Amino acid sequence: MPKNGEKTILLNYNFRSADAILDLVNTIFMYAMETPFLNMVYSNSTLKSGGIYPEDAKGRTKIHFLKVPKKKNRELEKPEVYDISTRINGQETKASNHIANLLQSIIESELGKPFYNIKEKRWMEVSLKDICILTRNREDSSVANIVKGLIERDYSVVSEVETSIF
Repeated sequence: MPKNGEKTILLNYNFRSADAILDLVNTIFMYAMETPFLNMVYSNSTLKSGGIYPEDAKGRTKIHFLKVPKKKNRELEKPEVYDISTRINGQETKASNHIANLLQSIIESELGKPFYNIKEKRWMEVSLKDICILTRNREDSSVANIVKGLIERDYSVVSEVETSIF
């Protein structure tokens, strides 16, 4: 119980995300929680907007699920000596891969679209610095392929991938 003018803030109110993000999260969690496996009533505790975004700044979301083949037992990589600057600068043959092509098309489709920047309280156009790609883990070779494919397409990448990308 609040005392002396203190205010209670319920944890299901989110003050950092636009409505489109909250709607997506709620949809996913409602499906996952209310299936016969868990039989919970998530609809009683959905995330709600904290109201800091203007009414016309709902945002947008896209979710892409990529089917990745099961890991095969592979031989350990053999150590080799190479010039990393040669590889990063793309002077070696660039391998094309489906996931990197898909990501490139998604990135290009988002660039220039409007979004509401809550810190600056104004509409802006999406630029590369506004895009983040999340993966399930950092140990899978498919994540290394994503990083490698984006580097080959001249995107700056910050990653914690734990597999050699070359």
